[in-house]
Amino acid sequence: MIVHARHHHALENVRYELVDLSTDRPTVAADFAYSIDLLHHVRDLPPFLEGVRAALRTGATWLAVEPNVFHPYIFWSQSRLRRAGFDEDHFRPWRAEPVLRKAGFEVTERRYAFFFPGWIDRVPGTVAWLEPLLERFRLLGGSVVYSLERS
Repeated sequence: MIVHARHHHALENVRYELVDLSTDRPTVAADFAYSIDLLHHVRDLPPFLEGVRAALRTGATWLAVEPNVFHPYIFWSQSRLRRAGFDEDHFRPWRAEPVLRKAGFEVTERRYAFFFPGWIDRVPGTVAWLEPLLERFRLLGGSVVYSLERS
């Protein structure tokens, strides 16, 4: 993915790095970080979050998107993958948020998104307008989207 990003999405002010933030530190300090479906795979959050914090400047934003354990489809899907032997676990906000705060991240926004599963390529226009309304409810958004600020 790094090679693809460097080849297809190269910009002068964007840098793609492959770093194990639990043990290594990147050579740059960023103003923005983005992760999708990552945190629920990290088994030891504190050293990883320490690495993320070190990679960001003070006041930087981290947009983190995680599967919403409260969404029935997500809960069922991740449970099924775990039973099949894959390294898949549920993201538990009630466990992660205190660890994020302790690591020096402020949760500036938490919202829910993606009512329709990702395998639906195109949502019919007649029901697409419903998605933003339904995503307001914790049980209906397939993902929890965090905006985190590094202190």
